[in-house]
Amino acid sequence: MLRWGEFTVINKVITLLFVSLLVISSPTVLYAESSLEQLNETIASYQTNLIKRAIEVRDELKRVNEVETALSKQYNMPLSEILRYETTLSYLDGVYTSHHYLLATMNNDNSDLYDDEKLANLIQVKPPYTFEYYFDLIQHFNYYKGWLENIGSMIADANRYAGELAVAKNSLEEEYRKLLERYDNSPTDRVKYKLKIIICQSQLERCYAEAQYLDAQVNAHSSLVSSIKDKITAIDPIIKNVREIMGKTEIDYAVFDNIVAKSIAEIDREIDKLNVRYRELSQTESSHAQTRKFQRYCTATEKKHIKTEILSLIEMKDLWMGVRMMLRNIGDILHNDSEHIGMADREAAAEFIKNMSERCKQGERYLRTQLDEVRQTYQDVNDVNNGNLWVVTPEDVAVRNRLYSEMSERIARYGHIIIMYNGVNEYIDILSNEIQKENDMANADRQTGALLRDDFVSILDREVWHIDDYPITVLKIIQACLVFVGVFVITRIITFFLRKRFRQNHVRNNVARLVVYLIFLIGMLIAFLIVLWVLHIPLTAFAFVGGAVAIAVGFGAQKTIGDILSGVLLLIQNNLRVGDSISIDGKAGVIQEISLFNTIMRCNESEILIIPNSRVIDAPILNSTLNNYIVREQIRIEISDENNIDRAREIICSVLQESSYVLKKPTYRVLLSEYKNGTAEFLIHVFIDTEHSIRDAITCSIRLEIINKLLENGIAAARPCADITLFDGNAKENK
Repeated sequence: MLRWGEFTVINKVITLLFVSLLVISSPTVLYAESSLEQLNETIASYQTNLIKRAIEVRDELKRVNEVETALSKQYNMPLSEILRYETTLSYLDGVYTSHHYLLATMNNDNSDLYDDEKLANLIQVKPPYTFEYYFDLIQHFNYYKGWLENIGSMIADANRYAGELAVAKNSLEEEYRKLLERYDNSPTDRVKYKLKIIICQSQLERCYAEAQYLDAQVNAHSSLVSSIKDKITAIDPIIKNVREIMGKTEIDYAVFDNIVAKSIAEIDREIDKLNVRYRELSQTESSHAQTRKFQRYCTATEKKHIKTEILSLIEMKDLWMGVRMMLRNIGDILHNDSEHIGMADREAAAEFIKNMSERCKQGERYLRTQLDEVRQTYQDVNDVNNGNLWVVTPEDVAVRNRLYSEMSERIARYGHIIIMYNGVNEYIDILSNEIQKENDMANADRQTGALLRDDFVSILDREVWHIDDYPITVLKIIQACLVFVGVFVITRIITFFLRKRFRQNHVRNNVARLVVYLIFLIGMLIAFLIVLWVLHIPLTAFAFVGGAVAIAVGFGAQKTIGDILSGVLLLIQNNLRVGDSISIDGKAGVIQEISLFNTIMRCNESEILIIPNSRVIDAPILNSTLNNYIVREQIRIEISDENNIDRAREIICSVLQESSYVLKKPTYRVLLSEYKNGTAEFLIHVFIDTEHSIRDAITCSIRLEIINKLLENGIAAARPCADITLFDGNAKENK
């Protein structure tokens, strides 16, 4: 009779022997050491019977999973490498099984028989066409179009992944050759390299099997493309034809109203049930009947989820009502029953549908988040239950089971609501496309009258901003601009006639300019106040900028204010006038304009000099025409002493007498100032009027007249000469 201890030892020895046998035998079931070429041929042969190979891989996975720890120790490898091998086997099982069912579906696919029959019936429908029929066509068209896009995307992804598999396969083949070499050259480590070779072989098989599966997918999807394109080609012209000639009946609206009514009634029933449950939980909570912490937690959690579900259902109800309203609106637009539906109303409908679509997507995303939260709550309650933290009494168990039941039902209801969101979103997408088409057609077909009636009026009535409850529209802004322009034009007309009257009455230019400036500023102030009145903007609206304006005037506008005050002083003092010949800071010229900010002077070099008025007031100025515009000018003329001096003087006097530039009173004078070095110089004193011309220009004109007249009479200009004395070494002086 064996003792218990001896029996335990024998049992351990038998178990160890059994595990060792599994370790030695199990990894060699699928693969054997072979060259890369032989391995590829073997893997290729597996593709002829996919299910058989999937069963073999599945059995191997089961055996390795049972002894994975022993394998890790036996081959002296990390357990993660064994798990990597198991993951590869599991993936291989899925690839072979998927490939098998894909081929079976391609050979005998009857899943689209009903859809094909329904499409054939739709195509055969004869006029008159209804709105419901048009809607069915749109749904089928969108379904096939989306299907075609998905196929194109899947084919592109498959081709891209096939390229990645080719790269991975090349790397694995290189690694496999290295492992075979190490296996042959390392007798002591052959056990470890044997398992590595097996793992690498499984990964190579995975690459090959995946590539074959992707190729089958591409072939299957490519065979569908032409069929789907044919269906789209068949539906598209029918849709265009139906859109043009379909009629509208109350039966169409009744069908959609029935769909919406059923959905809303279902939502109302769910809301009523949830409200009843919420009141029950609130009564239980307020009666303090639940003393256990777990019971209070379950009640609060369920109430929170009920509120979330009710709000989601109310949002869904609102979306269904919006869909119903938009169905009616689009029906009116499509059939042109309402002439008052202008472009602004069409655009508003398009914007409304866009907002509904966004709300629908946001609601679905929010509901999915809440669904995750319900699952998390389920997991939390499950953790509490497993840890025996709060669930102790039978009442706790009953509350837990009730919460489990409610959460399971809520998860199912959330899934149903998400399906409803998808249905609403499908309707919204169709409505959005239809109204966009209609708006595009309306934009292309509208005439000028319709444009003025719809768009122009809507633009004029558009609110830009508001003052309290008073809207400021585009029309009011245009009116204010017209008023401002009108007052501006009237002010300019008034100042024009004032200038003309001032000139007739010989009012000083400075005074006239000052008065014109003041009247212009007063007119602009009146225009500004009228604009504020038209726009209903109170003056108190500008009170908040008073401090900022004061600071700006006090610091930033000192120079500007100084220039304005200086300009007013210049205009009042009349020390400088337009047309005066002045010299300031070394610059000489004639004043062209005196404004409130600066003085503009044309220099003798015809340059324009703009001087701030504050600088004009501070700088010393030489005004040659302050008292009047008559100035005396000196002109020097040189002639050769070989000429007749008296004759030259007579010619000069005749030129001065006939010249329009020279004043006859005071009279001019012609003096012989110098006579030396073969030159006779005449100094001419003349008086000229500089009111309407520049001083230097007048002097230049007189000089040119004299020179031209002298040349005409044969009197040559002076040629200066000098005595030159030359010396050499022998003579004292040679001249």
